[in-house]
Amino acid sequence: IQDVNYGQYSIHLDITDKSYREELTTWPHDVEVFDQLHFKLATDTSGSDLELFAERCWATPTSSSTDKLQYDLIRNDCSVGGDLEVVTNDAGLMTFNFAAFKFLGDDYPDVY
Repeated sequence: IQDVNYGQYSIHLDITDKSYREELTTWPHDVEVFDQLHFKLATDTSGSDLELFAERCWATPTSSSTDKLQYDLIRNDCSVGGDLEVVTNDAGLMTFNFAAFKFLGDDYPDVY
């Protein structure tokens, strides 16, 4: 038997250093293709029974999250983005990393 409860939580996604402890705050954050990027998805609420379900995480070549060109990294809490590695997923904290990539073509110099 699994007991399911619902509530409202504040969550945030940060790009971090490789230890997942320090948020990187300089923008734009320039990296080279294949550099490892580290992310932390966390809630402001702690609880040993709290788990995050990352329904979808994607990248676009523009700052619009609804851009028609999208590359899925996570879909239905599963990695679909090539080398994406989920490091931690428990107690309201999910950490993951993947290699930086570029959209093909000169028209797409950025990834969001």
